[in-house]
Amino acid sequence: MKFRYIIVLLVALASCKSTQKVKTGSVANSSRSNRSTTDSTPEAQSPIIATVNTRYIVEDSSSVNIYLELTVANFPLDEMVQKRFATRYRVSWLLVNDYSIRERIKSDKIDLNEESFSYSNGKIYMRYQVPRAKGVNNAILITEFVDITASKKFTIDIPIDFINARFQNRYGLYKTDNKLPTFETYVKMGEPITFDAIKEFERPFYIIKYEGDNTPARSPMSTIKPSVVSFNQEGMSIQTTGKPFKLDKPGLYFAVEDTISMDGGSGFYVVDTRYPRMTMPNELIEPIVYISTNKEVDEIEAAADNKDALDLFFLKITDGNQSLSKEIIRTYYRRVTASNELFTSYKEGWKTDKGMVYIVLGPPSKVQRFRDREVWLYSQSGNFSEIIFTFYRTNNQFTDNYYELVRYPDYKQYWYPYVEAWRNGKIIE
Repeated sequence: MKFRYIIVLLVALASCKSTQKVKTGSVANSSRSNRSTTDSTPEAQSPIIATVNTRYIVEDSSSVNIYLELTVANFPLDEMVQKRFATRYRVSWLLVNDYSIRERIKSDKIDLNEESFSYSNGKIYMRYQVPRAKGVNNAILITEFVDITASKKFTIDIPIDFINARFQNRYGLYKTDNKLPTFETYVKMGEPITFDAIKEFERPFYIIKYEGDNTPARSPMSTIKPSVVSFNQEGMSIQTTGKPFKLDKPGLYFAVEDTISMDGGSGFYVVDTRYPRMTMPNELIEPIVYISTNKEVDEIEAAADNKDALDLFFLKITDGNQSLSKEIIRTYYRRVTASNELFTSYKEGWKTDKGMVYIVLGPPSKVQRFRDREVWLYSQSGNFSEIIFTFYRTNNQFTDNYYELVRYPDYKQYWYPYVEAWRNGKIIE
């Protein structure tokens, strides 16, 4: 059981500058092609595709609808954005049999018009239709963006199942009055949401609430085998496709048509209205687990005033420098927020393996994506050679966007200096 086909590319956030030789990576871009690598050094002020999310919804056995969400750095979004984008980029798609066999089944260009192109809230949205080729049940869809001006090509890919469409690929999750399905893996408490198909028809389905996994990621050096997480069902309700409903309790939810087989459902996380930001003292304490000791966390949680105790923790690591302490706090929790935006799946983004690495080391210098794994590379820093983290895609009943870090004891020679830099007040953006 998987959540949905979605490609999440690391957002091009501000690179971190360190006042010592521990320096974090800069912009991270990647594509989910079979063997793709994208360097992170953009030309000055040159547009660069920073993030891409993609998903599909089956219309019927003859075609699927593709949806893309793009963040393009150095590309103003105004009334001329459609014309400017169409002038700069040539966009097309092609179907191939497999990741390793790139024999073209069918292809076509994408016309960027008012029907296929839109923008809002700092993002560009595209949609187009792909017809099923005769006799083809499964294929890999590749979308290509050719930057005509810079002579560069950016590709993303997604596996398509034209026949055995599951709930997650027949119904999109829509928020409020949006005309496009959401690409976010979380919804706000009390926010009207709808599961709807391309061709409108009503059909019952079940919403199941689970007690989720609330444990933060283990350290990259951990050799302890993680315990099996048990997801206990807390409640169930029945809904109807095409009709809005609200969920008023935070936690992990699963939408499915068949509660016996539980096959092909769609998992999503319900969060409070402040998410992905964390503002309450009890929320702010948890993420410091990556740069603190268990004793320090226990003392902060046991304090009469958690907020004062947390402030004192950051003051101590900056030798009482209030100005520097505020900068460290802003930097750390900015990364926590970014991790929630990027990596939330069946639990909060900051608790995932990717979130842990992102918070401590910042955005990687380079990302390599493969069908079954993702490799983050951090450029040489001080006396260190290139640091490499490998995340393998792991089966998860709620999402197909769950990755586990390959852990090694040798990471301690890289990891501890970064943690120490945080604790010395040396990492700021």
